[in-house]
Amino acid sequence: MKKYEPLILLAHPQIANSKANKVLAQAAGALPNAKIFHLDALKTEGGGAFNVPEETEKLRQTDLIVWQFPLYWYSVPSALRDWQDQVLSAIVYGKENFLKGKS
Repeated sequence: MKKYEPLILLAHPQIANSKANKVLAQAAGALPNAKIFHLDALKTEGGGAFNVPEETEKLRQTDLIVWQFPLYWYSVPSALRDWQDQVLSAIVYGKENFLKGKS
């Protein structure tokens, strides 16, 4: 898998109507070697479940992870929360937490 620097995980259910996050995502996507993955689109394609092995491999292949999202009632949008529950839980509570040392 290609190494992305940075790996940008975008969670915004209304990105087309966003003012700030849309501009930030476009600017970030223009960075050399950067790749943006829109979690809302990935979740929709998978029927609400993420492809955990694929998402885990993305995290393994980068040293810089950026989560971009609007703040909703002091929390994150539902797609990011689902991603955290499905992907991060498996890493943090699993046998190997390979996220240590990543920015």
